[in-house]
Amino acid sequence: MPSRGHKNPRRGISVSSRWGWGPSASALMKSNGSIYVAMVLAVLAGYFTYQWWFNPSRAIKRQLGELAAALSVPPGGQADIDRLGRAARLRRFFAPDVKITAGPGTPAVTSRDALVGAIAAWSPPESGWDISFGDVQIALDSDTTARAFLTVAITTADPATGQPSVDSREAKVGMVKSDDVWVIKTAEPGETPPPP
Repeated sequence: MPSRGHKNPRRGISVSSRWGWGPSASALMKSNGSIYVAMVLAVLAGYFTYQWWFNPSRAIKRQLGELAAALSVPPGGQADIDRLGRAARLRRFFAPDVKITAGPGTPAVTSRDALVGAIAAWSPPESGWDISFGDVQIALDSDTTARAFLTVAITTADPATGQPSVDSREAKVGMVKSDDVWVIKTAEPGETPPPP
């Protein structure tokens, strides 16, 4: 029996470590626990990376957000070179054979070149506008096709008061995956939201 004030030297030491044969039980537990925690963290990191970057719904929403930013024009108008540069950036968001329908009685735009040309020719108001896509709902049809249902909100300054004015419309967008990038194949108006 050990004397008072002295700890038992054998307590907490494995048989193998007492004789110098290997790591103690506590060292093995710490090592196994660290490996377990590292594996759990790696799995979580992989899951969240997939959800953030590779998940098709997130990729489509990110692409639509970038399109809204490219379509928005800051106040003060744009120089011709800025307008042409913005139109050229918009090419990457649309399929070559895109079909855009604005509504009944208006002709459809049936190619990316025609769409980009129309956007380049269109002069924004001096107050600019902000375009956003809200309430985006994605329906994946396959690995390479999807439909998006969204609300397009265009915010401009009222010419008389200078206060922001918002015009919102529902839209249905058909998308295809081309060269690992989601692009718009079709766009048409959806149901108009009820008035508030």
